[in-house]
Amino acid sequence: LKVEARADGKRDLSWQASSEKDLCYYRVFRSEQADFVPDVKAQIGSTIATTFTDAKAAPGKQYHYKILAVDTSGNASVSLQR
Repeated sequence: LKVEARADGKRDLSWQASSEKDLCYYRVFRSEQADFVPDVKAQIGSTIATTFTDAKAAPGKQYHYKILAVDTSGNASVSLQR
């Protein structure tokens, strides 16, 4: 997982695509704690792409992100994190 901070505070996230054939989408999570557990409160979005912009990130704050790949049955993979 690669995270790039912009001057306006937004963060651009990118990652390698899952190799799973039944991939449906990715869930994106954010926390100020490095060891957080991805849950509904920490989810900031979802996407079918391998990029995501955290438009609500505050300038100067440090965040930790996790990405979960979700298959067509709703099963989530091991997360990518940074």
